[in-house]
Amino acid sequence: MASRELTLDATNSCSTYGTKVRVAEDAMGIFDGMGIKALALASMAVFGPCAAAAEQPEGYDTLQDKAGTLPARSYDYAILGIKPGMNGEEAAKRVSEHLGKPMQPSSGVLQVKAPNGAGFRSQMVIGYVTPGISPTVRMSARPYEEITLDLSTPALGSVVTGIHRTWRIVGDEAPAQGAFFAQIAETYGAPHMTGGKGVGVNEYLYMLSPEGVPVTGPITVTDANGNSSTAAYPCQDKAHPAEGTYRYRGGKGLETGAHCSVRFSVRYQGGAQDATLRFDLVDFDLMRRDEQAADPQIGQKLSAPATATKLDL
Repeated sequence: MASRELTLDATNSCSTYGTKVRVAEDAMGIFDGMGIKALALASMAVFGPCAAAAEQPEGYDTLQDKAGTLPARSYDYAILGIKPGMNGEEAAKRVSEHLGKPMQPSSGVLQVKAPNGAGFRSQMVIGYVTPGISPTVRMSARPYEEITLDLSTPALGSVVTGIHRTWRIVGDEAPAQGAFFAQIAETYGAPHMTGGKGVGVNEYLYMLSPEGVPVTGPITVTDANGNSSTAAYPCQDKAHPAEGTYRYRGGKGLETGAHCSVRFSVRYQGGAQDATLRFDLVDFDLMRRDEQAADPQIGQKLSAPATATKLDL
């Protein structure tokens, strides 16, 4: 098996503060099998203006928009009126208006290298985050609201692929668990599955198959090697990530074992004087379309002939 060496490139022309790096560890096995040496996706919390996707630094590559006209999402699930497929900048603007403060773009560098030295490197905005939400805020008893947007690559037009909202309400305004889920059911219908048991149900799940049929129970899937397994908790595995961020998987991505096109999760966590509401909406169909648009462009760069070195031999 090839080495799992990772080469991280956190170079970015945006002003940054508090850099954080995330690596697609789950993809390494696929990279190894293809002989691809390394991948890096550096996700940096950005404070300040960021270069647009088309304004790549010298020596970087540009992903061309291959999306065309995306079909409208056929479901009604949304968070604050924002649905996957919406333009990322427009969605961030709406969230900023809701929060009363601007969302911060989160940018990174996607870098993939082949053993012969050929590679692909591109800087892009991969999402937006709510400013000022630290671990201290999340662990405190104070009310807060945090919203995160996941974006596709520029190959799909930098559209929203995932929306995540955490809302802690304190005091008399905190809703009771039953009343909260009654509103959710009134808005979206009965859940396809639930988490918890009896009166302790704390999660409503709405999930659709690629054909648009509700997923209401465990699903048996077969991988590319013919191995079958039953997903007791469907739409929550490697083929269905919790975030909508792009990962290069050498053309062998989310299609393997894919049995869901969208997942909408609503969770309730209540205390004596507060309630924390969590909403997560991820569109796997858009993520697959993103791979179909971006992967060939990256693969073309990786298949380029090796460039001779200029060492002093």
